[in-house]
Formats: sequence, structure tokens, C-alpha cells
Amino acid sequence: MRSNRSLNIRELHCEEWKVFQSRIADLEKGTSYPLGEDRFEIDHGADYFAFFTRLGQLHYYVVLDGERVVAVAAAILRRVPPANREKPKTVWYLCDLKVHPEYRGRYIPVSIFVHAFPKLYPRCARGYAVSMDADSERPNRVALMLKRFPLAPMSIATRLGIISLDAKQMREIEPVLRKHFGGVSYLSLAGKKDIILQSTGSPMPLLHVQFGPCAEQGFTEPLEGYVHMFCVSVDHPLLEVLRSQGVYPSATATVVHHRMEKWDWEFILTSDI
Repeated sequence: MRSNRSLNIRELHCEEWKVFQSRIADLEKGTSYPLGEDRFEIDHGADYFAFFTRLGQLHYYVVLDGERVVAVAAAILRRVPPANREKPKTVWYLCDLKVHPEYRGRYIPVSIFVHAFPKLYPRCARGYAVSMDADSERPNRVALMLKRFPLAPMSIATRLGIISLDAKQMREIEPVLRKHFGGVSYLSLAGKKDIILQSTGSPMPLLHVQFGPCAEQGFTEPLEGYVHMFCVSVDHPLLEVLRSQGVYPSATATVVHHRMEKWDWEFILTSDI
């Protein structure tokens, strides 16, 4: 295994974001994720960081080999409630962890974590992360790695079922969502985080269904020609109701946490992931 001594880990100041944006975006190229029978890549658009700053206070880390960005990770300080109608509390949301294929197997994520820990942990001693499952039948490799993090090991909280529906299906399901979660709307993240389908090479016309305590206001009704996406815990009663109507997850994700045992995870939306 090659040494990491030649690598430089640093937190970017916000005025540096534009300088590093293209190099960070290059890390995403060629990395795909499963979505039903298809796969997709992610494109964060002209402002790579806009997706993250809308969620809270962003701390962004890069790992440099010379001038080359070989790994990144983000920590977002945000306020989310343990359960619906409860008072929000401050937590870290760890996300956007990426390591260039040539540098994997060198424990770089652990190195980033150890580097950031002395500054971030005293500010807030709890947090969570969400990782898309490469294979719904096997344990999530990223989640297993996070469980072994030094200083603040994480635990698996739940798995999320990700549902994708067309406009007709969404209109049929919407009353069920309203019954469980209250108000529903439909948010576009076009230009902030697009899903580029492997089958077409084009962005999926996508709306993220908004409900629960962290919802953003979006369109009031489903739109023709769009995919409408949302997620719920695989053990949530809603998922059984959806199965009875022939609706099943097209993908799954694993949620891990540190010191967030009392959270019910209903605040997580696909627009966060």
C-alpha cells in the first residue's frame, strides 16, 4: 500500500471554491450508481457547491496530490428534528465522499476524518451520512467503513427505499403520502444536481417529492414527463402500503449515524442525498 505522506488534506475557504470546482467535478466523471435497470452519474452544474450550501453551513475538504484533487468530503452543519413536530437540533451531515479509483485502498477517508475531527467534533458531537447501495442484497461497503471510523465510530440506523414514479402514478400515491406526512410538493434541482442516465446520456427530468419537517416548497402538483422521487425507511408502514399497490423501491441507500439513536429519519429527502 502506498504511503499517504505525499498527500495534502485541507479545508477549502469559500473564496477558494470556484478555483477548485472543475477539479472536484472531475472526480465524479465515470462514477455511476444503480437506478432500477439503468445507472446514472451526477452533475452538479455550474456551481458545484450550490447543492450543499442550501442544506446548511458547508465545510469542504480536498485531498491533493500536488495540484491534483484525488479525494473530497463534505461536512454540513444543519438543524433537523429527531421526529416530526419536535424541536430541531444541530447535527453534522457527512456527504460527497469521493476517492479517485487510483487512490482507493489507502484509507484516505479515515485520514480526512482524523484531520477534520479536532475542529468539527467540538462544535457538534453527532452526525449522520447516507450512502447509495451498490447492491441491495449486500452490505453497503461505505457504511461498513464508517462503522470503523476512529474517534467517532458510526452505527447503521436504517435503510431507505427510493421510489421513482411517473406523474400518473404520483397522483395516485400522493393521498397516501399526505396521510402519513402532511403537505406534499415537488422540487426541481436542475442545474444544482442532475442525474445523468447511462441509457440516454441526458439529465433525467426529475422532481424530488417534498414532505416532512425539512421540506422545501416546490411545485404543487406532479408534472407530466417527469420522474417523481422520494425515499422512506424500508421498515416504514408506508412502504407496505405502496407494495400493496404494486410500487417498489428502484434503489436503496444506507443511513449511518453517530449519537443520533433517537432520530426517526423521516426528515431525509432524496433532495438531500
